[in-house]
Amino acid sequence: MRHAGAAALHGLSELLQQIRVKDGIKEKKPGIFYRQSKSFLHFHEDPAGRFADLRMDADFDRYPVNTKKEWKVLLTAIDRARAGASQLLDDGLRKNDPKVIAKANQKGSSKQRRSGVRLDDERAVASSGGRH
Repeated sequence: MRHAGAAALHGLSELLQQIRVKDGIKEKKPGIFYRQSKSFLHFHEDPAGRFADLRMDADFDRYPVNTKKEWKVLLTAIDRARAGASQLLDDGLRKNDPKVIAKANQKGSSKQRRSGVRLDDERAVASSGGRH
């Protein structure tokens, strides 16, 4: 499946405009969007139609983008991806969800790498009233 060409992107111009106004996403080339320094969203075309690959965590999920209904699904997924990673982590930490904490420790956020503090260490300090 090849990356979408100019004609395919022209057919998605209304969708692309809706994506371009979202905070935290930068279009480095037509139809290729980055979030921070990582590829976040790009488009493909083949005989089966047009598709968007959206980064969710470490992998890309593929979304068809041939109808306005499919566009809406993609736009919702983009918003979830933009807000979801930090929100899911925050929710999991607040609930002391061991699976979320283990996953966060496994991946490690940039804050953790800079500080050298693991999330389970932070949680232990928080639950002990600041004593560790």
